[in-house]
Amino acid sequence: MYLEIVAPVMILNRMDRIRVQSATVSCIASAECFEGASDISSPTPPVAVGGLKVRFAAAYSLDVSRQRSAMSTMYRYTLPVEQTKWKFDGRTETCFTWEYDDQRAALLQLYDKGKKQQWDAAERIDWSLDLDPENPMMLDDRVIPIFGTDIWNRMTEAERRQVRHHLQASQISQFMHGEQGALIATSKIVQTVPDIDSKFYAATQVMDEARHVEAYSRLLHEKFELAYPITHGLSALLEQGLSDSRWDMTYLTMQILIEGLALAAFQRIRDQSKNPLAAAVNAYVMQDEARHVAFGRIALRDYYPQLSEAERGEREEFVVEACWHMGDRFNSGWDCRSKSVCGSSISPRR
Repeated sequence: MYLEIVAPVMILNRMDRIRVQSATVSCIASAECFEGASDISSPTPPVAVGGLKVRFAAAYSLDVSRQRSAMSTMYRYTLPVEQTKWKFDGRTETCFTWEYDDQRAALLQLYDKGKKQQWDAAERIDWSLDLDPENPMMLDDRVIPIFGTDIWNRMTEAERRQVRHHLQASQISQFMHGEQGALIATSKIVQTVPDIDSKFYAATQVMDEARHVEAYSRLLHEKFELAYPITHGLSALLEQGLSDSRWDMTYLTMQILIEGLALAAFQRIRDQSKNPLAAAVNAYVMQDEARHVAFGRIALRDYYPQLSEAERGEREEFVVEACWHMGDRFNSGWDCRSKSVCGSSISPRR
């Protein structure tokens, strides 16, 4: 079976492109955070803030009369979308089960919460709000890696606006690409996991991930009007986890490593962003992600004690390599899908 991840890249922009490497979010919440994490309450609907209803197009003197909503997403990017389509052998094994009653209470509880806490990105979020043209998500400049350096001090205010715009769009772009990876991963879990309760919950997560891709895509397409390609670190980690035929490796890659790191990153933006639209999008996504990490922990803590020492050692080595990819996910080059240019550390898995 072949999996396809569409990873469109940078916007067709009339400005000179500024490529700024983003700081790495190094915080990964501890395991204890996830036991009750699914109880995170829904955020309060955002309230409009005066002065924010100015589009970036106006701030950068672009033609504000053009039909943004009618423009295809592919025209937001500088590299042809055909170059960034991505296919690889998923090596999945479909598993049916005839045991419909052997279910774990903890997973059924998450399944019930997953059903009850569904939300509509088009209705729940107030998309009439806009981003700040000076600082899209209204984040502190101290999070910018070059803040305070000679390069930053020599910049004009217009250049600093461009840095904020591109840096924040690049981070949200990685969220969007990661959510598409999660969409594919959880659909694979439904297909490959042997337990019916895990299939039940994973099915609710598939819907969650589709909603997250929708929300981040709309934020980038309509508000930032800018997007960046998937980084090599993130694409390498996704391909390594999704290429493995063993169902627990998909859990380990997505439910524990990527979702755990994403949860910390979403929390940071939710807490630090003073823009109500950006804060609301990340708060609602974070509500779902907390359940997702809990799902992975519940499933794997029952399975991993059954593995041999050699099997556990292999997974530990994978975690070390995965952490390297995650630490490099913002600092590595954009993934052009050309192995001769970008390089690849992916080794085939059984």
